[in-house]
Amino acid sequence: MTVLSDPRVLIVDDDPALLDILPRLLRLRIDGLEIDTADSARRALDKIAETDYDAVVTDIKMPGMDGLALLEEINKVRPGTPTLLISGHGEHDLALQALRGGAYDFIQKPVEREYLVAALRRAIDNRRLSRQVEVQNGALLAYAANLEQTVQERTGELVEVNERLKSAMTETHHRVKNSLQLISALLDIQISQHRQSIPSSELTRLASYVNTLADIHDLLTHESKNGAEAIMVSGKTILENLLQMMRKTVGNVEIRHDIQDVRLTPRQGTSLAFVVNELVTNGVKHGRSKVEVCLIAAESDVTLEVCDDGSGFPEGFDPSADSTTGLELVQKMVKWDLGGNISYSNRTNAGACVTVVIPQQDTVPAGQELCARAT
Repeated sequence: MTVLSDPRVLIVDDDPALLDILPRLLRLRIDGLEIDTADSARRALDKIAETDYDAVVTDIKMPGMDGLALLEEINKVRPGTPTLLISGHGEHDLALQALRGGAYDFIQKPVEREYLVAALRRAIDNRRLSRQVEVQNGALLAYAANLEQTVQERTGELVEVNERLKSAMTETHHRVKNSLQLISALLDIQISQHRQSIPSSELTRLASYVNTLADIHDLLTHESKNGAEAIMVSGKTILENLLQMMRKTVGNVEIRHDIQDVRLTPRQGTSLAFVVNELVTNGVKHGRSKVEVCLIAAESDVTLEVCDDGSGFPEGFDPSADSTTGLELVQKMVKWDLGGNISYSNRTNAGACVTVVIPQQDTVPAGQELCARAT
């Protein structure tokens, strides 16, 4: 489609004399006017298919396709193009038929020059105004469509964030409730075992677990505010905070760690913190001078290893029969909360090691040799 800056019209008539006189007359009266001519309706349709004219001036009575039939075709292929029809004097029925068919104006022969010029100027102005309206409407429709899409996208994001927040709140409340029940159970055990007084070391262990639970809650709140996917927490942050608190209560025992980061669900994070708390507490209790904690992330699993430099597990150690209440809880959490398995071994250079292997669904960096660079 060709759209020109200067007005352009098409004159259609089978009279060669009129096709010569009208263009010269109109060019003199309308500045910058460009005019194409056609001596039949068929040739006019070919030109109209190639060019979007500002107006068409056509005679009604022509051999073959007449002006009324041409008007009907113009309304189909170029709707909105003003069409001025010319016919003989006194043909009122044709005039009415033309106007009802959508003609912009009806010009009677002999053509009155001033009326034709004025009518054509109005037609050109009308067409250009309608084009501007079409462009503006198109821009408005495009803007409205883009705005609607943006609103839908933002609404979807808000719904997604809201669902994640609700999920995080539900999970947090669930884990807090379960953890408080666990703390209550541990207190009951200590009270039953030490009716006169509870050792300060046991109270310190429980306090450490409570503080870890608070850290996990803070991490969840932070991740939720940042819109983190699926509300996951950093295993490295949880364990480093836990070990930092434990170092303040273990006296001269050194706690070393080599922890790779892994994204955990709130349930996994809480359970892993409890497991590490229990295993490090046992390592401090039975070791001599140091406890080493390693967390290694591989493609298919995450491995936790806690080792001490004590005398190791006694020969024939049976976890199901010989473990303490704390280790019993550790085994249950590893199995039910973490979906993993736990094993016990002695180091060749003295000391005990507890290894926990947790399935890992997401792809993570390949693991390294356990405790190769504990710090």
